[in-house]
Amino acid sequence: MISRDILPHAKESGTLLRTRMVVLAVILLAAIVAVMNKDSQVLLWNYMSMALRGGGIFLPLTLTIFRQHAVGSHCAILSMTISTAVAVIAAIVDSPVPPLFIGLGTSFLFLAAGYITHHGEAGLSAR
Repeated sequence: MISRDILPHAKESGTLLRTRMVVLAVILLAAIVAVMNKDSQVLLWNYMSMALRGGGIFLPLTLTIFRQHAVGSHCAILSMTISTAVAVIAAIVDSPVPPLFIGLGTSFLFLAAGYITHHGEAGLSAR
């Protein structure tokens, strides 16, 4: 998703290399985080993993399954990217609200705004 949807497409022939570089960067980042937090609990990381997947993917995927083209693709990508970043920030600052709910809330706000904007534009162009 990162190498095809978020990073700009220079050439289609570079997609495989770009995908490999993204995977390598994610693995290195995960290794650094693991080494820096070697004394932490596994349950904390399991919950954080759920927050990142739930906040980033759950609502846009569910909306796409039940209402195709309900929001523009740029709105869905923003929802996934920003909700994941907000969940990470919430975990770093040790928010009293679990990062999963903060990520889901952020994703919902972006998708709701995109839905209203998308259907508002469609209603105006039909007139």
